[in-house]
Amino acid sequence: MLNSSNPKVFWSEINKLGPEKSITNIDSIIKEDGDISYDQEVIRERWKEEYSKLSLKIYNRKLESEYKNLTTHDEISIPDDMKGNISLEEIESAMKHAKLRKAVGIDNLPNEVLRNTSLLSVLQTLFKLFSSMVTQVMDYSSGVWGYKIYDKLEPFKTGLLELFLVSEKVNRIQQFVVTPPYIRRRCNIIRLRIMSMNSNRLPHQIFVWDSAFFQNTWYNDLKQLMANCELNNLFNTSTTDGLSTKFLANFAENVMMDNFFKNWKRNVSNMPKLRTFKLLHSKRSPIVCQVSVVKTTTFCNC
Repeated sequence: MLNSSNPKVFWSEINKLGPEKSITNIDSIIKEDGDISYDQEVIRERWKEEYSKLSLKIYNRKLESEYKNLTTHDEISIPDDMKGNISLEEIESAMKHAKLRKAVGIDNLPNEVLRNTSLLSVLQTLFKLFSSMVTQVMDYSSGVWGYKIYDKLEPFKTGLLELFLVSEKVNRIQQFVVTPPYIRRRCNIIRLRIMSMNSNRLPHQIFVWDSAFFQNTWYNDLKQLMANCELNNLFNTSTTDGLSTKFLANFAENVMMDNFFKNWKRNVSNMPKLRTFKLLHSKRSPIVCQVSVVKTTTFCNC
């Protein structure tokens, strides 16, 4: 062909040696099934979806960045000794400062009984067992049986915390930020069951079927939970619109903690207590806005 006397044939063959030119067709789209559609409505809808996804990713990255930089509390310095487990000596010191004829909340045992030296090691073992066994089971159950509030668990944890709230003389942090166990379980539900579950998975299909035929079920409770956390727009979708699972779980926790704090303050105000007793409970509320970091112990993070 290079010896051809026809210039058109010659240059046609030469052009084949370079990169092939591709023509972008903006008047049609390839659908998910592989067919080509020239429908103008379908094309406009596809362009709208693609540009919306692009714009949403940019917005979500900005939103997460602003959320991480948001400061809602005063920064505090945490000494190195705050990272260790509470020792037996600290428990003994706290109990020595406990008021007489008062109960700390654990089975209503009075402080006089808990001051017994032989019981202190039992208490420390109890804290460790709670963290290593009960907490793990509750985390698992949150994704299997839902977010049922266990009446015995909430006051149990409150009693454990009161061991170190009985005296400000031995507290290394004067205020604690306590996440109620039921809020922890609800965050686990959102993180484990929705944010990482596609609509084509069997568990998801079972939950949909469960929602259609029964009432007061796991799936319906979850739907109401996400609505309360302002995440109802993500309930029926198989994507999180670019938001990370950690971001959504933290957002849901902040919403629930804020509601819990408001309910706590409202209940304290409505109960017929002495003014000093109201102030005491208001000061010792389970959520303290000024502090966001708590000492890592075997029983506080449950």
